[in-house]
This record gives sequence, C-alpha cells and structure tokens, in this order.
Amino acid sequence: MQTNGIYASSTPSTIVAKNNQLATKVLVPASNNASDAVEMYTPSVIDEGQQELRALGGQWIVGREFTSVQGTDYSKNFLDDVSGFLVKSAYERDLLLQRYTGDELSQHLEQYDKQVQLKIEDIAQTTASTLSQYLNFENDSIFGGSKETQGEFLSTYKPIFDKDELTDRIKNMLQEQSRLLGKLQEEQGDQWKQIMEQGGKGITDFRDLLKEEASKASVGESTSFQDISYRDVAGVFDALLHTTAKAMNTFTFDTEWMANNLGTARLKLDLYLQQSPMSSAIKEQLTQSVDKAMSTKMGIAEYDDYKFSLISTPSFRKQFASHQEMSLDIKRKYSAHLQDLNAKKSVGTIMWESMKGLLNQKPEDLLSGLMNAFNSLHHSLISAPSMQGDVGPKAKLEFANQVRETNLEDWNSFISSLNMGQQQKSALTIPKNSIDIKV
Repeated sequence: MQTNGIYASSTPSTIVAKNNQLATKVLVPASNNASDAVEMYTPSVIDEGQQELRALGGQWIVGREFTSVQGTDYSKNFLDDVSGFLVKSAYERDLLLQRYTGDELSQHLEQYDKQVQLKIEDIAQTTASTLSQYLNFENDSIFGGSKETQGEFLSTYKPIFDKDELTDRIKNMLQEQSRLLGKLQEEQGDQWKQIMEQGGKGITDFRDLLKEEASKASVGESTSFQDISYRDVAGVFDALLHTTAKAMNTFTFDTEWMANNLGTARLKLDLYLQQSPMSSAIKEQLTQSVDKAMSTKMGIAEYDDYKFSLISTPSFRKQFASHQEMSLDIKRKYSAHLQDLNAKKSVGTIMWESMKGLLNQKPEDLLSGLMNAFNSLHHSLISAPSMQGDVGPKAKLEFANQVRETNLEDWNSFISSLNMGQQQKSALTIPKNSIDIKV
C-alpha cells in the first residue's frame, strides 16, 4: 500500500536508507510529494465495456478521476473530487446526446447511466469503508498487524457508526448532489452551453459552483454519524487524509519514532479542526475516536517493545514449554509493569505524553515543543544501534538528517495548507535553521 492516502489496503510500504547502506531499528512510510497527486482526467470518466464494480480499496472503475484523493496535495479534497466526477460525467452524458440518436442513443445512455450509478455506489462504499477503517478500528495497522490483538479489542468495542447505513447515506447524498447539478445546468444554461461548445473548458469552474451549492444545502449541524451531513462527511474524510491517516498506517520498531509520528499527527488534527466548519458533535466524535486509536497503537507498540526485550534473553525463553505459556507470562509481567508506579517510563511513553501535552498550547509553546521532539528523535537515531552493525557516524547522521528534514517539510507544508491568516501560519511554521543537527 502507498501510505499517501487513505483509500488503500492496510499493509504499509516502507523506505530503506539510501542504497540500503543503513537499516536502523525503525521503518517509516514511503515519502510523498504533493506533485505525486495530480488531477488527471482520462478521455472518459467511465471506460466503455466496464460494467462491474472493481475491488474496493482505492481501485476505481477504470479512469483516474479520483486519484487526487489518494495524494497529499492539500489543494485537493473530497468535495472537489466528488463534485468534479459528477460534473464531468454530466458533461460526457451530454456529449452522447449530441453524438447519437434513436436506438443507438438509448443504448449508449443506458450503458453510461449504469456505469455512473455503479461508480457512485463505489464511491459511497469506499468512503464509508475508509472512515470505518480509522473510526471503527477496522484498520489492522492500528494493532501492529496482529489479528489476535485486533480481535480482542473489537470484541468489546462498539462502533461509532454502522458502515452499511453510512454507505446508503453517502449514496443518497451523491444522488441528491446529482439532482442539484441538474438544477444548476438549467439555471446556468449559458455557462453550461459554453462548456459544451468549448470542449469541456470551464468544467473546474462548474465543479466549484456545484461544490458551493452542495455545501449551502448541507449547513445543518450534525449531532452524530447517524445523521451526518454531506459537508461533515467530506470534512471528516479530509481531516483524516490531511492529518492522521499516514501516521496510523505506519509501522515502526522504535516507540520514540512512533510517538513522534502520532504526536505530530494529533497536533495536526487539532489545528485542522480549529479551522474546519464541521459540526461540533462530529469534531468531538472524530477526536475521541482518533485519541483512542492512537493510544491503542502506542500501547501496542510499547507492549511489543517490552515483549521483545524479554524474549531476546535466552534464559527467559528456556523457562517455558510452549509459546502460549510464554505469551501469558509476558502479558502478566507487562500488566504488573504498568501498575508499578516506580517503573521507569520508556522514551516512547515520555515522548508521547510530552507531545499530547502540546495540545491547545499557545503557538510559540507548541512550536517549541515540536522542535524539541524532532531534536530528540534526531539524536536518538544518531545514537541508536544499527541493525546492520556499525555503519559509522556519518551514515547515521545522514539518515537522521533525512528523517528530520522530512518531518520539518511535512509540518510546514501542512501549516501552509490551513485556512488561517498569514500571521498565524508564520507563528506555527518551523524555521529551517532552527533544528539542531549536531551529533
């Protein structure tokens, strides 16, 4: 999976150090650039002959109209992609009306309308499944890939929404938006005629018009996911995409790096929601669910770290006749460790608690704390032993610098994307020369 979006399977891709020369004790998701997500239209939003839904998980019915959803280009969002698809499909349908007549026209329209409806259903199903991955804890990346741990957690967890009900609700919203588009075509007849005459030029402008009208029609406050509005569905989707999805899909064997990734993502979510028009109830449910997911993911990482520290000792392993017996003893020891007030906290726990403490702080305090976290991780990577042995301080420094620069650029790009004043953005932007890069 590419972790640059949240329409994907749950197995993250990773990067290895330059030329495989350095494999530290951690793994990180593949880096992504905004330029990777380019809005790219095929000649047709629905290719002829394709009449069935493709497998969900980001594989759309041919065409690439939705690929920008999978990218990190913050100028694109869910509303843009959905509205763009609806406008372009209406444009292509009108082309069929111009091109064919009689039975031939009826045949083409029947096939095309069927394909559009299939894709609308695909969008609804995939969107609901995506949200359920992150908010109903169906994403096994949260549980470190352990189906056993995931099963134990979900056996007592009550989802915050029903995925099938949300699918139907989104599908109805898209159908309503299609009807709204038809009304706009009538009201803005001259503009639509110009689009048809000029070969599709102006589709983006009409998409923005549809998006604006759809947002106006969805201004009511949602009280829960059961009555969620189209605006709020889009808001939740965009919030996850732009803030937490990448971190939630990342595996790492280093709890400090895990805490750094999750903590930064959680700060992003807090800032994003401050400038989002989402309903307050949806913001609260989203935040509570993300907090629970992150704490769960961090807790599992800490448990795995504790477990590996035990089983790496031969004398410990020799005590047990079976793997199950050893696992039960590890869980018992870890439970006692958590309850021991005098037990030393791991660097991951310290980092996680420190970054959570930055929530709702003044910009200067948040920025200072974030830079301290980046510096701490940077020095940890330099001092940590390499899985490939002694690779030398130079290689370690290069790798640590690469991670630091990636974190800094990712944060600053996010701040730049927010809907806030330039003065606020400046107060939250990390100067490039402010990060300590000494060994």
